[in-house]
Amino acid sequence: MNMMIRVIFLTSLILGTPVALTGSSGLDRSLGFEDGEMVFFGSGTTDKSQWDDQWDLICLRTIPFFGELTTPEPFRLDQEYEIQFLPIVDNPEAGDCTIDLYIIDGGKEVLAARSRPISTKSTTLQGRARIDALKNPVRVDLSSYKGRTISLKWIVEDLETDPLPAIGNLKLHPRSGPGGRRPHILLICSDAHRYDYSFGDAGNRLMPRLRELSEKAVLYTRAYSNASWTLPSVTSVLTGLFPRYHRTGMLHEKGPFDSLDRGRELLPGRFLTGWHGTYHILGAYPREVVTLPEKLHPAGYNTAMIISNHYYFMSGLLFDGPDIAYHTGAIPGNLVNRAAFDVLDVMGNEQPLFLMVHYMDVHEYDRWYLDREYPDAKSQSSEDTQIHRYRASVEDCDRFLGELLDKWDEVMGLENSLVVFFSDHGTHLQDPGAPASGHGSTMQDVLLRVPLLVKYPESTGIAPGEVDQPVTLVDLYPTVHDLLGLDWEEELIGGESLIRAGERSPVDLRSIFADYQLHGDEMSCVRNDRHKLILNLDQDVNVLIDTSLPLAEKGEADCMMDDPVVEARLEGVFAGYEQHAEEISGELESDQVIDHEEAVRQLKALGYFK
Repeated sequence: MNMMIRVIFLTSLILGTPVALTGSSGLDRSLGFEDGEMVFFGSGTTDKSQWDDQWDLICLRTIPFFGELTTPEPFRLDQEYEIQFLPIVDNPEAGDCTIDLYIIDGGKEVLAARSRPISTKSTTLQGRARIDALKNPVRVDLSSYKGRTISLKWIVEDLETDPLPAIGNLKLHPRSGPGGRRPHILLICSDAHRYDYSFGDAGNRLMPRLRELSEKAVLYTRAYSNASWTLPSVTSVLTGLFPRYHRTGMLHEKGPFDSLDRGRELLPGRFLTGWHGTYHILGAYPREVVTLPEKLHPAGYNTAMIISNHYYFMSGLLFDGPDIAYHTGAIPGNLVNRAAFDVLDVMGNEQPLFLMVHYMDVHEYDRWYLDREYPDAKSQSSEDTQIHRYRASVEDCDRFLGELLDKWDEVMGLENSLVVFFSDHGTHLQDPGAPASGHGSTMQDVLLRVPLLVKYPESTGIAPGEVDQPVTLVDLYPTVHDLLGLDWEEELIGGESLIRAGERSPVDLRSIFADYQLHGDEMSCVRNDRHKLILNLDQDVNVLIDTSLPLAEKGEADCMMDDPVVEARLEGVFAGYEQHAEEISGELESDQVIDHEEAVRQLKALGYFK
């Protein structure tokens, strides 16, 4: 069936049509519904006095209908189930209408539930009230129908106006006991967080709560991102695909920003960003790719994402998979935690939960940390001030991380949880031979080497410790699947389960790729163990780096090596990767329509336009 995402981004409308690339997607396939719409829930409020870039938005996955909605095909209940859903209308003037649920069994229709819908546009659903409205879904016990084949039908009654009714967060839950449940999953991303400020000497001093978590976890000391900026990196995390397979963040066009026609409409699947006077038109996220939340739905998971980076929203990535997508806007981690705590209160501990939380404090050190009170002041550029602010942001991130872990343990329990702390990329901080600050402009390891800490559920018996084999963020996707015993398409993923990373032989070289620069020359890189080949695709120049050598006055330039045999081998590996990606997904294009003027406004708030 055709799929539509309805996300009103001021004047923009985002649309898409799926073609399955790696597997099934959308809502619970056991009910026959493949996909739904993502709609706003309630009207957000913004504190303009302090956070100009805050845009508080909750989205839910829903199935809209006119008149009535019936499951596409009858389905058999092989065990005892409970059905849950939120009745929704998009018009505050809906009055006293109801949405009735009927069970169709052998041609006989039985009224199972009558409920008054919630209006997504109600003026009373501000702030906390929006979350509270999600706490009490309609729940119908289907245990008496065990072993029978039934259909479900929803009918809107007493409709005086013309709202669009919908069924939100539809779930068919087995009514089984807690024994043998799948583990909860918590992914925590600290944006632009360097490895040395997490597990190096500086990190050990500044992050006591992370160090405390590491005592129960496995630290992957040679973990690498698949891009030097957020969008292609987190898309790789959530899809298990190297960037050239998912194509999100791919450069389509660039030029002097002054030459850009502001009235020009971008093609579907493109959005605009810029840096230092140059505009870049990049590829948005294609819905054909299946995200981790989508794959977890059939396994019985509730899924949610708390996101404070606008790129998730601008690209459409935020709206593919999660039951609840909470876009907080770029705000400090204590406010991100409020949203996460609200979602935990809604989701509860009844079903296994996947939650991803993205913190922006470390990314925004240059704006928020002139002092500890987040004043509205301009950045300063001195080296000492820069380092001081970055350290302060890391300390705050650790405190927010600790608060989240405490709440998670209280509500979900850490013992039966997979908890992952990682960064999407690092950032330059007066590094020798590199820009003084920023990211997305080089393929240096200060950007690509990232913290990756995984606390496995205690039931796995995986002991805490360190793994010194090269791994990459795309490995998180197969790791979750390996842990849960789920199928995954090896030829499309490129990642390997972290559970087996310590078993790799030192002579068994593995290729790890990174692609898609945010600004500057377009570059990619491929690494095999200590060798890294950086390919400048604009200048047609390659640089071979021996990453085992110590950095000196010129940074990675002091680690350059001249070995034609190694360079030719790595160039061949990259060419094979590039060719295979083109064969698999060369025609993959997003068809989301994005208002690039609004994109500019949102991205200016993050400092991407100078």
